Parts: sequence; structure tokens; C-alpha cells
Amino acid sequence: MLPPRAAIRWSLDGKHEGPGAFAEPTGAHVHVMGICHAEFGPYGEQPPTVRREWALFDEIAIWKQILMQMGEF
Repeated sequence: MLPPRAAIRWSLDGKHEGPGAFAEPTGAHVHVMGICHAEFGPYGEQPPTVRREWALFDEIAIWKQILMQMGEF
């Protein structure tokens, strides 16, 4: 009786470039791991859509990778 759901595990490799949530760009190489979950279903009289979605990634691991490559950890 629950609505259809989807779960995805993902990862990406990249470089800490450009302004953003992790302070000034350092050029550090980072590996990010995360998950996304979605719940589908009708919302009123509309066709099925995404009702709820969650995204989670390890922010502490990203900070650690940046700081280690800067020699501060």
C-alpha cells in the first residue's frame, strides 16, 4: 500500500574550484559519495510525479579531503 520509491547511490570525483559551500576554491581533488531517495505518486488530480525527494552526502569527508590537501589536518 506504499507509493513507488527509488533509491540511488552515487559518487563523483572532482576538483574544488569556484565559490560555494566549502569556502574559497583550493584546487583540491575530492571524491564525494551520496545517496538520493524519491517517493512517487499522484498529488491531487495530477498524473504521478515525485512527491518527496531526499539527497544526502558526506560533508565532513569533503572538508577533510580539502583540509588534508592544504596541509591543515
